[in-house]
Amino acid sequence: LTEYGVYLDREQEELDQQKRLHQAISKRQEFKQSQQEIRHRHSHSCLITPEESKHKVDEIRRSYSEQLRKKDTKISRLKLDLHNIQLQNNTMSSKIKLLRPKTAS
Repeated sequence: LTEYGVYLDREQEELDQQKRLHQAISKRQEFKQSQQEIRHRHSHSCLITPEESKHKVDEIRRSYSEQLRKKDTKISRLKLDLHNIQLQNNTMSSKIKLLRPKTAS
């Protein structure tokens, strides 16, 4: 073969290799795109029925009201504890006043 024939064969091989590479890349991109579409379809909210949506909203409301109720009971318990501690403090201070010796002024 001539020098040009070898050169053309090498160029043809490189072109074929680039074509195969581009085809593989495009197939990979198509596969990724299809996987993303599948994931999007499963997570998209328009596929949820109105009953499921209502159930989710009710569930959220219930959990929120339960959290509020728990916090309210905790606050009331803390207020009661604070009140009891203040009463104890007052009784202790009155006992201390009684036990202190009176100094002549």
